[in-house]
Amino acid sequence: MTPSSLGCRNLATMLLYLDSSALAKRYLLEIGSQAVETLIDDIDLVAASVVTLPEVMSAIRRTWANGRLDEVGAEAARAAFRRDWAAVMVLPADVATIARAATMVWEHQLRGFDAVHLASAHRLSDRLGEPVTFATFDRHLWRAARDTGLVAWPADLGD
Repeated sequence: MTPSSLGCRNLATMLLYLDSSALAKRYLLEIGSQAVETLIDDIDLVAASVVTLPEVMSAIRRTWANGRLDEVGAEAARAAFRRDWAAVMVLPADVATIARAATMVWEHQLRGFDAVHLASAHRLSDRLGEPVTFATFDRHLWRAARDTGLVAWPADLGD
């Protein structure tokens, strides 16, 4: 994801937060990979929590370990992700974000890092005063994003 491949025009036009399940599809051929590519081509800013870095690396490593990706493919995916990561607005997992995530764990019955993703997207939206599209392929997290006022993507993942 270079700034040109992100389609950066006006940062206020469309803000996209990618959780790990969505961003990993850019590097691993899975159901939804093409939709993620199309989405990224049409947006103005890609953001992700700092926790996304080890989560996506873990997904690539697991895919290789499971035999669904050979060593050359795994290294290519890893290199592409590292290259693209430089163009992502990386959001910190600071004390305020973690506190908000802890509340979201309880309110929405989320796993820990899922709550960090949701809290990070909300903090970004609050900070910029703009709506954020939250991309995830985790149904439970998708519903929590929708229920807390984010634009949940893809549109047809829910209930």
